[in-house]
Amino acid sequence: MIKDIITMILFIIFIFIIDKCFRDYIFNDNNSQYMKKAFDYVYKY
Repeated sequence: MIKDIITMILFIIFIFIIDKCFRDYIFNDNNSQYMKKAFDYVYKY
């Protein structure tokens, strides 16, 4: 139970860091329109 909660928190932090780091990198690249679509798809669900 506690292990699952810790894992969940770490996962959320991990996602937040990746989102913060990679969003600028990906969205500033003109050759990554498909990445934008992928992110839009992921954030919908």
